[in-house]
Amino acid sequence: MAFNVDDYIEVKDRIVSFYKDHPDGRVQTEIVELTEKRVTVKALVYQDKEDSCPTTGHSWLTLPGTTNFTRGSELENAETSAVGRALALSGYEVKKSIASRDEVEMKQDDGAAKAPTSTGKVISEKQLGMLRARVSASKKTGDEVLAYCAEQFGVEPDSLTGQQLDDVLAWLVS
Repeated sequence: MAFNVDDYIEVKDRIVSFYKDHPDGRVQTEIVELTEKRVTVKALVYQDKEDSCPTTGHSWLTLPGTTNFTRGSELENAETSAVGRALALSGYEVKKSIASRDEVEMKQDDGAAKAPTSTGKVISEKQLGMLRARVSASKKTGDEVLAYCAEQFGVEPDSLTGQQLDDVLAWLVS
């Protein structure tokens, strides 16, 4: 499940393309949740002044952030991610995923720092296959699962421990 960050188009570049195509468009964000433990941001992309059905994107981060990239700028990161997702869902420069390049790089860096130790056995290929099947049957996307694993545990799904797998499975049905 390794990522090639070269396949991701940065949010700033998606914004430039959007406004080039839609000079009367706008991107609007709002905080939909702000607690001691989490911030959630919603982004709306309006194609023009008359657009009554904007494209939306959401992103959330735990507070405090779990990485050097997110700690201290959780709101900003969630907002940028939500904008990137909304623009991607609008069709702006997506190759393989709607996650931002920063999200992927940050999660890869964090994953390397938090790989399971000898006290946590990594799940088997069979368990990973079961996780994939459960994701397919759920309402969550693969990208959401990748982001959840990175944010909660600092690893990609193929590096989860058994307990982390149980937590992901519980989250899938929540």
